[in-house]
Amino acid sequence: TFFVASLAPGQTVGHASEAGRRAYVFAISGALDLNGVALETGDQARITFDPTLTLTARAASEIILIDLP
Repeated sequence: TFFVASLAPGQTVGHASEAGRRAYVFAISGALDLNGVALETGDQARITFDPTLTLTARAASEIILIDLP
C-alpha cells in the first residue's frame, strides 16, 4: 500500500500496521522526524520491527510511505 502526504510545519501524522509488516518512508522534500529520527529531502528509512510510525514535519514536507508484507 502506498501513501503520499504533504505536511505543514509542525503537523504530525501516524501510521499503524500489523505486526510483521515492513515500511519504507521517502522524504521527497522538506525536513521531518520519523519516530524521533531526523529525515531531510532525499532521505529514506526502512522500518522492519516497529508497527507504529509517527511523522512530524519540521518544515513543509512531502513524503511517500510504503507499507509492505
